[in-house]
Amino acid sequence: MALHLNGINSLRIVLAASLIRAVVGLGGGAAGYPIYGLASFGFSTLTGEIVATLMTARFFLRHEIEAKGARISLFSFGPVLASTGSALLYFVGSAFGWWSIGVAWMMATACSAAASVWGWYTLEPELQVRLRGIPAKLLGL
Repeated sequence: MALHLNGINSLRIVLAASLIRAVVGLGGGAAGYPIYGLASFGFSTLTGEIVATLMTARFFLRHEIEAKGARISLFSFGPVLASTGSALLYFVGSAFGWWSIGVAWMMATACSAAASVWGWYTLEPELQVRLRGIPAKLLGL
């Protein structure tokens, strides 16, 4: 979404997302530094990225998808939420020592792989055919 918005030169949302990243990341990090040290910058950066991503997604869905009369079902967000959620859960849980890193890594990897397969099958058949042809085109076959 961000690449598309940059490509069509949608400067308003790109600037807003960049400002949110900077203000939340640096401002939150500086505010939390006396209490949490450098970890406050990491947490603030994560928070800024999440807020900027949600802003970008909302803008993209409203101004690029709905404005053109298209609809995206909530079911189509399942693979993205499953893979991203498992990675986020792994990183947060490992950072706080909630579980064994090895077991959690294997579970997060398996969940991401399953979400990839799920996402592949939710693609339209024409897009699957085009994506399968990319390696041959890149190799000149």
